[in-house]
Amino acid sequence: MITRKYLDLLTGVVLNITPDHLDRYPSFEDYKQSKLNLYKYCQYPVVNIDEPLIPKQPSAKYFSVALPKNSTDFGTVTCHSSCYFLKGDDMLMAVDEMKLIGKHNLKNALAALTLGDQIGLNIDTMIATIKTFKGLEHRLEFVTKKDNITYYNDSKATNSTSTITAIQALIPTQQDIILIMGGIKKQEDYRPLFTLINQHIKSVVLIGQDAPHFKKTDYYTPKAKALKALTSAISPNHRLKWHYLYLGGIQDYAHFDPINNTL
Repeated sequence: MITRKYLDLLTGVVLNITPDHLDRYPSFEDYKQSKLNLYKYCQYPVVNIDEPLIPKQPSAKYFSVALPKNSTDFGTVTCHSSCYFLKGDDMLMAVDEMKLIGKHNLKNALAALTLGDQIGLNIDTMIATIKTFKGLEHRLEFVTKKDNITYYNDSKATNSTSTITAIQALIPTQQDIILIMGGIKKQEDYRPLFTLINQHIKSVVLIGQDAPHFKKTDYYTPKAKALKALTSAISPNHRLKWHYLYLGGIQDYAHFDPINNTL
């Protein structure tokens, strides 16, 4: 939104607000207001009521991972250990019917359903699409499985919050994860990320300009090693028989092209 003075939007949603792009904004408050400006240009806004930094909007429809409060809201309910999408009191589908993994994709699906409903799309058609949608490139994308090694690409995760989200999505189903992470650090506190790494990640391969920064005391983990390039991280000399997750983790311009042809 920083480069846009006007947008002509039928509908729109701000999914969440966490510190990011602070190299381009004077403060987090400026960044937050820039994101919220989206609602100035929406005819039919959608609001995630689980995000405390997003105020209610006129003529909005709402979604939450909790039970819907109104008949036009979207949400979820857990019954007999299974979770279901709801619109009001109407059950739409089981969450485990999605091909996407991770709790964040539950929120993404709720946002998509609410956006579509806000502009009159058919609910049954949207549900059918959600059941078959496999996700986008570079967004926790399953790449391949070779020699019993599973590769995922989440290079769009260019901040600590999105990196944590991706790791948490894989933890329930994947073991012995090798995390490839690197790039240019942002103005973030990376300690929660490295706490999660120490708890759940087998090993970390650091690449990119600021790899040495993450060897400092605040972020130190004996699980980490630094390499000069992504191609080195996945070369036969360094491969381990585990699951590989490639994340930017921080802003990573240098390694986007090679990830498409090195596996």
